[in-house]
Amino acid sequence: MKSILIVDDDELMIESIKIMLEKFSVSVTGYTDPFAGSDIAIRQKFDLILLDLKMPGLNGAEISIQILKARPDARILMLTSYPMDPLIQKAINAGVLGVVKKPFEIGKILKYLEMK
Repeated sequence: MKSILIVDDDELMIESIKIMLEKFSVSVTGYTDPFAGSDIAIRQKFDLILLDLKMPGLNGAEISIQILKARPDARILMLTSYPMDPLIQKAINAGVLGVVKKPFEIGKILKYLEMK
């Protein structure tokens, strides 16, 4: 079974993605706290990590840098409603796989999950 970690300050977004992915037999772990999400991403291996770009306290670009420093093999996608945000380039420079604009089709996430 594939596993995905979602770190997003929007609980409804996490639950929506979780419901959709569980239909495809994907195990989903979600955190609304970016600090706790970053910690678990460093301590535990996931097939794919989805990070919201804009979160209070710690943004997705900063989290991706922390994760990739500790786990260079981590596979990370940024989720955002702000496709022109300069933080996106920061995340790409850090090594994220790509950016998925909200709202999105679940097929885009499944495509990245299968690319492993």
